[in-house]
Amino acid sequence: MIIESKFRTQFVVKYISIVSFGLLVILLLLFLGLPKATILNYGATLSSFYDANKFLPMLLIAAFAIDSLTIPLTVAVIAVLASHKIAGPIYRMQQFINDMANTRKARHIKFRNHDQLQETADALNTMIRDLEGKMDAIYVAHREFESARLGSASPDELKMKVDKIEKAINRFSF
Repeated sequence: MIIESKFRTQFVVKYISIVSFGLLVILLLLFLGLPKATILNYGATLSSFYDANKFLPMLLIAAFAIDSLTIPLTVAVIAVLASHKIAGPIYRMQQFINDMANTRKARHIKFRNHDQLQETADALNTMIRDLEGKMDAIYVAHREFESARLGSASPDELKMKVDKIEKAINRFSF
């Protein structure tokens, strides 16, 4: 799987935690903001409801205003941080492919520890190692052929060297 399920789960848990925290902030503001009167009789109970009714709209507006600012900002920050764990590796793979195309020489690709697409980087590095091994075999076979050609090699020896180059080239496939 390209994006690890652990990463997706952590993102969802963080999002739910932020929303839950926002709701707790609303409840806390309501609890702390409402007047607390000692109720001694029925009249005091009615009076406390009246007082609460005066403060409740203001408290709700304040709580929702605070939450409407903090929750989106926090979610945006978490989304940006999470997207960097995906966008960073994609950018590095793009650089890797461009370098490979421009220089015809590949270097191994490495991601940060908590980046996604680790399996893709491992697969690319394995491919590079395999291709380098196959290219080395072709170069070695070619050098042996050249040294045999420049030396006093018989036609049969040269034919064996050419066959070795052909085998190395045939192993070079995708």
